[in-house]
Amino acid sequence: MAAIIVENNLFKQMQSYKTLECNQKERQQLKHTFINRIKEKVSLRWGRAGKILQVIDEIIYKATDRGYSFNGRETLAKKCETSLATVDRAIRVLKDSNEVVVAYRHNPVSNGYKTPIFILRGHEHFKYWKDLLGLEDKLDDNVDDKVEKASNSGVSTNEGEKKTRTYCLPGSNNINHLNTKRHPYIKFVPRSLQHFQAFFGKQVKDIYGRIWLAAKKLGIATDQETMQNVGLITFEQLKKYVKEGKVLTEDQLCKLAYKIGYNQLNERLTNGEILDINEFYQLLDHIKKPERVQFVTKIERVTQEELDELGVF
Repeated sequence: MAAIIVENNLFKQMQSYKTLECNQKERQQLKHTFINRIKEKVSLRWGRAGKILQVIDEIIYKATDRGYSFNGRETLAKKCETSLATVDRAIRVLKDSNEVVVAYRHNPVSNGYKTPIFILRGHEHFKYWKDLLGLEDKLDDNVDDKVEKASNSGVSTNEGEKKTRTYCLPGSNNINHLNTKRHPYIKFVPRSLQHFQAFFGKQVKDIYGRIWLAAKKLGIATDQETMQNVGLITFEQLKKYVKEGKVLTEDQLCKLAYKIGYNQLNERLTNGEILDINEFYQLLDHIKKPERVQFVTKIERVTQEELDELGVF
């Protein structure tokens, strides 16, 4: 399989992504879960591979927050006080385990690649990196078939007994509960749009708010379903821009969301696809109310002569 090169603009997008919400203790537990899987997949005298394990420990722990780490070979060798050859052996172990995807940052100077990026397959964020980097097309189609576990957790993988395939992407019940932590529900964002947290984090609330701001600017009030449809189109368009490598700040994302939402709502309003509730109330206000009929009795003063004629004294 050819080396996976990550362009600098895509790497910046990876850096701007929200980290997994967990404390240091949970990260340590998550690290041990991944390392245990690697030990199960790779036949090695782990008791005598202290330095290799130390390098792997450093790589995996750094990757527990975002799902990847990117320490250079020299940095790892210096921090773990070992040789570059040992670092390379540790990287080979990670590749052989099929628990880690090793990509490389693009080097614009030599038009080649430089610092490795270690991406955890079993991490909750792997679905994001798979989508952003197009890993589905770059990875070996048979990798998942090679990643297996013994049907009995107490049986060593070296015993050659029948094994059952249990590897799957994040979200499976087979993954540690720390690895399947769900994003918290964000208020004022429809359930149908909550999944965009995987791409924009908690900023989905601000982005969706810009669509309502666009509706207010147009002076319309429409139903929730229409606003959610416009929201879906807006989020998908923003996601497309990010995947194309456009580096956008949070402020730029909100401004772009407002513009997309405004254009979508204005187009629907022009085509008569939106029922503006305000127009209904305005119509009611313009209906003329029936005039109140008043009966007025005119009272005139009667003279004494008229009273005399009527025989009133």
